[in-house]
Amino acid sequence: MITSTELENLMAYATGTENYYRYNCGNEILITDGVKIFAENAEAFWFLNDFCIFMPKWIKKTEEEFFSIKLIVKNGKGDMIISDGNDKPLYKKHYSYTDCPNGEWLFFYDNYSKVLMWHNEY
Repeated sequence: MITSTELENLMAYATGTENYYRYNCGNEILITDGVKIFAENAEAFWFLNDFCIFMPKWIKKTEEEFFSIKLIVKNGKGDMIISDGNDKPLYKKHYSYTDCPNGEWLFFYDNYSKVLMWHNEY
């Protein structure tokens, strides 16, 4: 399993994307190279699944087009917090267990283009 430091070092190179990948778990989105690298190395495809499944519920709550998604992991537990463009929380889910490395992992979602990206790819 990858450590937090190893994942942070790996993600430091995700500063842009060359490819977009279709990801479908009920609602199709596009993910960037950085998101794919994160999900593969942190073994966090569950995060993408939950994002896709719950996305329609919180998107209807706002007219914003751009969202931030924080995945906060500490000691094997985690929280996914989705906020609008003004840092107003729209949705939160707690995970009582995850093997994702500790850290605060930040992503952005553009609802207009349906792209989920690593924060440095924006």
